[in-house]
Amino acid sequence: MTFIRAEAWSQIKRYKDCIVGILISLVGVKFLLSIYWPNILVGLLFLFLGTTFLVSFFRKYITSDALQNVGFLEVTERQIIYIHAINGGEISLDALKRISLIVSAEGNFVNSRFWDLEGDNYESLRFPVAVSGVDAFIDSLIFLTKVNYGAIRIALDSQNEENILVWEKITL
Repeated sequence: MTFIRAEAWSQIKRYKDCIVGILISLVGVKFLLSIYWPNILVGLLFLFLGTTFLVSFFRKYITSDALQNVGFLEVTERQIIYIHAINGGEISLDALKRISLIVSAEGNFVNSRFWDLEGDNYESLRFPVAVSGVDAFIDSLIFLTKVNYGAIRIALDSQNEENILVWEKITL
């Protein structure tokens, strides 16, 4: 039994390097305030180690926003394939149930815009609006019935921070 919610635990894992780096650096500062030279050397060592963890965290944190637009989108044989090291996947055009343009507020820094494709079998594919090959995705929508390209254009031009439903399969 755990007392920490899954969302909180995932944030703790994400910021693990930062937390460890700060704690080790604080231990290093405590040793630096000593008057004995062996303690000062140990303090410098802890401070260096803590700084290494912090630099590692900031390198990952800074490049994580840049990785959102990395990847490539392909449309082959009625399959939409998003090639990405972390968030890759595929979905069939025939299995699509809903297409949305979503705005994901990540912390206080960046509002990222994603296409969210939902399938019939609770499968989904999410990829950034600015991914390479997104033109092939827009062109492939011709195979879907009653796609409102005006709504797509309005959704892409919109600066609102709300999710926009672009297309939904009509079930009879």
